Amino acid sequence: MNGQLREHPLAELLRQMSTEQVSGAVRLARERVKAVIYCDKGAIVFTSSNLRPQRLIQCLARWQSIPERNLQQATANNFSTDAELARWLISTNSITPGELRDLQIRQAMEILRSVLLWTNGEWSFDPRARTTEETRLTFDAPMLFLEAARRLPVEFAETRLANGTEIISPASEAASAVELLPNEAFVLSRLYAPLRLDELVAVSGLGEREARHVIYTLALGALVTRESWPPILDEQTLRQAKVMTERESKQPATVASVAVKELPANGAGAPVASGKETAATSNANNSSVPQPEAAPDLNILYARARAATYYEVLGVANSAPFAQIKAAYYALAKSYHPDRFHRDVGAGERARIETAFAKIAQAYETLKNGSTRASYDLKLKTKR
Repeated sequence: MNGQLREHPLAELLRQMSTEQVSGAVRLARERVKAVIYCDKGAIVFTSSNLRPQRLIQCLARWQSIPERNLQQATANNFSTDAELARWLISTNSITPGELRDLQIRQAMEILRSVLLWTNGEWSFDPRARTTEETRLTFDAPMLFLEAARRLPVEFAETRLANGTEIISPASEAASAVELLPNEAFVLSRLYAPLRLDELVAVSGLGEREARHVIYTLALGALVTRESWPPILDEQTLRQAKVMTERESKQPATVASVAVKELPANGAGAPVASGKETAATSNANNSSVPQPEAAPDLNILYARARAATYYEVLGVANSAPFAQIKAAYYALAKSYHPDRFHRDVGAGERARIETAFAKIAQAYETLKNGSTRASYDLKLKTKR
């Protein structure tokens, strides 16, 4: 299922997933920026973004979380994923597992705070998608939603409360440690019993637009209760998600699901297709069991082949050094070389794979040579 964020804000979608205890992945796209949020029974447990400043190595540098010597070594290793960097940090005793988890939560919070403010872009939900046990993080979702709602444009927030006759009630289990802004605290103090929205606006002491914004903020923060949130996930999708969860609870070692895949980062922000990496769900109670390798997602291969430039095909910045270009190509070849699929797909699909990979090979052949790369760069400049 998919939709537009201007019609279905991310916080409202995640709120419904929490209420319905839905598992799966929400994939977001706005221009060239991609992000993915994984939920387990409604709780956010993992998130990733293709924005370079939000990668773990960039966060470590910005936060000065490890010694400069270790940071330089980590940068020189040019890890392709945050997971690889995390394993290296632990293996070299650069940080402790507890410190790593705190950093990963802080990194994920940065991503969430960013995407929760998107008022345009696309979202899609896949109830089959799962993350691995080792990447699970813990977040105070209502607080994140509250902070995000405060920063939303007033004109956008007020449209999310359009029905003046809707009943707004005090929350039965509102958090007591929340630091409210003065106008939020005042509006909340006026709500000692269920009121119609227009009645609460009238006694809020605020202008109508500001009052609706404040009430919307309190509702997303679970500090007041709305009579009827607009449903986003339809009944069919909710049923599908419920079936997946029930299957997992009965057969945790055999249910097929979509494995977590980090979004590649690149300075150019090249489009990254949402994944469908099919793999058997791991036994969460036995972390020593080796995890099966996820099958490559051919949609990513096809998306790369459709990219506008050779740099985007390989997923590197235009200024990337040769070593990075080479590493990107070999990583793609490892996953998507046509020889990997000669027994697993039909002739038609195999031909499509070969055509797509030929584009990747052509990109590498052009960019690995200094003179051909210079000619190609000049060609790109003349097109601008």
